[in-house]
Amino acid sequence: MILVNFLTPIRISPSADVCSAAVDNNYGIKGLEDMLKNLVEKSLYKNQEDGYKFRVVLKIDDDDVEALKWIDESYSEYESYVDYVVSNRIPKSVDPESIHDKTRLHYTHIHYWMQECTDISQKSKYYWLWNHNNQILTDQWDIELYDYNGPLDKVLSPLHSTRFGGMLSPIVPRGLLEDNHELETPICGGSPFDAWWETRGYNHFGKIDIDADVRNI
Repeated sequence: MILVNFLTPIRISPSADVCSAAVDNNYGIKGLEDMLKNLVEKSLYKNQEDGYKFRVVLKIDDDDVEALKWIDESYSEYESYVDYVVSNRIPKSVDPESIHDKTRLHYTHIHYWMQECTDISQKSKYYWLWNHNNQILTDQWDIELYDYNGPLDKVLSPLHSTRFGGMLSPIVPRGLLEDNHELETPICGGSPFDAWWETRGYNHFGKIDIDADVRNI
């Protein structure tokens, strides 16, 4: 069992059916690669030591031309710790006629995308609900997560400068995922995923800081 999967829906290419802010705030291919490299650079064991290994699981839209091109041209550089699933933006179990604003899917349907990532992921102790533009600020974050010995009855919430009274990018212990097995999307029962978990309580995890703000890169 690996330490953690970073479950990460992404979007690179603009589209009339995609919120422009959801694309712009991700900073394109550079933003994706910076996010992937950051996880390795900030870890102590660089994903080489059993018990501390992690993987990033990307959900890619089947009409995201630039992301699919990245898979063809650059994925091999990251294949050692990155998995991906390609699918339609509209989940199979959702009636397209029920969607009134496709540009809001990243806000209303992201829990389905997170579940798609979960379904293809390796078994792990934790599942981190991640964002395309997130960055970990804490050096040796893998040690901090591995050494955590607090309660696992709620998700863990890393520190973030704008969320003093709330949660962002929850870390879901495997036991909670198993507890939700009767839900259609056990990784999080609704969208937005952080708010869904926040209403069920969370444990502050002050050992790891993250930055999910808009960055200039």
